[in-house]
Amino acid sequence: MGAREGGFTSKLPIRGNAHGLPIALHGTAGQEADCSNYDALMEARDSNPAIMLGDKGYDSDLIRQDLRDRGAVPEIPTKRNRHVQHCVSRPLYALRSRIECFINRL
Repeated sequence: MGAREGGFTSKLPIRGNAHGLPIALHGTAGQEADCSNYDALMEARDSNPAIMLGDKGYDSDLIRQDLRDRGAVPEIPTKRNRHVQHCVSRPLYALRSRIECFINRL
């Protein structure tokens, strides 16, 4: 649990497969940045992804380059404050809802 303005919180970053099933879970304190969990999630023994769908919290040049090095296509929306904006395929990004549905089931 981490201290935030509203009290103690936690995050549960999840790496899932194309069917919305979890591959890796990594619990952290609520104040930690999402991108700090990337390495722990990618260490899972599953194969490298072909496409990585992530939210804006994973928008980082290092993460994008690591995904390309693994042979994956990063489908991560760009934060507003970035000078270079990356395009995201909306139909493909909509598949991210599968992991959101898994979280709702928890």
